[in-house]
Amino acid sequence: MFKGSLRLVVWGVRNPAPLSLLPAGLAAVSNVAAGIMVHSRQAAYPSRFVAFQSAMLGAAWLLSVPRRWVWIIAFVRLLAGVAMTALSVGVFHIPVVATAGRVMVSLHAASPGGNP
Repeated sequence: MFKGSLRLVVWGVRNPAPLSLLPAGLAAVSNVAAGIMVHSRQAAYPSRFVAFQSAMLGAAWLLSVPRRWVWIIAFVRLLAGVAMTALSVGVFHIPVVATAGRVMVSLHAASPGGNP
């Protein structure tokens, strides 16, 4: 019954490229949701919010780079973005940060020698 999903999970561990793009996909969905919320509350879309969305999406994209020091910088940037915005639009990016942490652990475990 679960053979197909098990194969997909095993494929994701052996081929980490799709797994590393998961935070970027979640960030894109979070940006759309946050954009809809902000636009419904404010008629003029603030340029600072667009810059914040771009920075968060860029940090999530950086997790697909196969270097550990880039992962750490991207993760800290995501954490800082959520902390700076507190409970306004940062709440939308909490799942992105959680997924980014999980992806970092998975990529570290899947890399040969544990040090890409």
